[in-house]
Amino acid sequence: MEYIKSFILIFFLSSCIAFKAYFNTVYNAKKYFRMAEKKYFSKEERKLTQDVKSLYEKALEKYLRVIKYFPNSPFLDDAIFYSGLIYIRLEDKPNAIRKFEEISKYFPKSHFTRMLSDSLLEFLLEREDVENSFYILSIYPRVNSRKFYFYKAKLFEITGEYDSALVYAKKVLNSGDYLKRKVLPVYVKAALKLGFTDSALYYLETSREKDPELSLLLAEAHKEKGDYVKAEEIINSFDPENTDFDAVKSLLEIYKKSGDTSKMKKVIRNFIEKGEDAYEKQELAYELALILFKQDSLSALKNVLSEVKKFSPSTKYGMKASKWLNLIDKEEKLKEKKEEEQKQALLEIAESYYVDIGLYEKGVKLLDEFIRKFPDAEERPRVLYLIIFIYKNFLKDSVKTNEYFEILKNEYKGSFYYDLARNLLEPGSGRNP
Repeated sequence: MEYIKSFILIFFLSSCIAFKAYFNTVYNAKKYFRMAEKKYFSKEERKLTQDVKSLYEKALEKYLRVIKYFPNSPFLDDAIFYSGLIYIRLEDKPNAIRKFEEISKYFPKSHFTRMLSDSLLEFLLEREDVENSFYILSIYPRVNSRKFYFYKAKLFEITGEYDSALVYAKKVLNSGDYLKRKVLPVYVKAALKLGFTDSALYYLETSREKDPELSLLLAEAHKEKGDYVKAEEIINSFDPENTDFDAVKSLLEIYKKSGDTSKMKKVIRNFIEKGEDAYEKQELAYELALILFKQDSLSALKNVLSEVKKFSPSTKYGMKASKWLNLIDKEEKLKEKKEEEQKQALLEIAESYYVDIGLYEKGVKLLDEFIRKFPDAEERPRVLYLIIFIYKNFLKDSVKTNEYFEILKNEYKGSFYYDLARNLLEPGSGRNP
């Protein structure tokens, strides 16, 4: 009898200890997760700092412990959900997908399965991961729901299948629920791509939702209609200070269409002064450099390029600015070189302008200078071909293309570069080099 009592007591104590261990594990997992979430969402940019990452990893370790050591727990779907969500926060795509597969297999009707599927799809679509998004949708727990249609619409917008995007987006738009706001930009972008501007305007103008994203899309729709005055008015109404990067970019497109470089320069200068993101300011400073380049303001151009470089020399625009400044310096020193050295240097500078920086107008201008300055140069037929190639493929200037082709034809008909140019202009004609 005493033996049975002892056994019962030991069993009871063991159960209590096991329950306490389980309770403590779950409690600590949730505690660490809440702490991590609070810090993660405390800032608008949601940065995964080392501190936040450490808290998520502690929570994950606890949840994985629950899954491993307490497989019969009534909260197992809870643990799988949170471990999957943490993998999403840590941007560990393979493990996040694996956890979704687990919860879908063992708890297909759990609300945690639906919640994880939504979080995972949002994560994948934000990164435009088409393959995995289609896969998750293939096992999505609520097929033919409004959320399913929304994800389909978003996915087809990303893949450029705008007809399909419109079909699914319209199903959500006509439902009138909270997803209408999320799907409206998808519908409008697809409609504008397909040329259904009136339809895009209808949904935007009848929407009760008003925010910068929708206002910017409304401006884009008016731009498509050719009403640049209305587009500018809309942008300035929601961004009067011109400090929203996307709004400023849209304004620059309007001013570029009208050729109003003074307004372009004013808006860019204002953003550089008042904007917050250094990379965005650098990008617009580089845009200002392109404007000054076209106005032949060399001194001002060099100052702005130095400003671009100063933001950060290691970014795309910083490196372009450095190369550009270097080319200007080389160009200024050309006159000091002997004729043979000048020839080689001029070709190298021209090539760098159109290959490294993408300034085809400048590159072709220098190539033209080469053929005029060195009419007997051995490289002349190749340079003529390069000029034809740039005018044809990049500057889309058929008049200049034909003009230089005539020069090449008159001077070097039957040559390798003549045949190459002829093949470029009339594929299949003549010798295929």
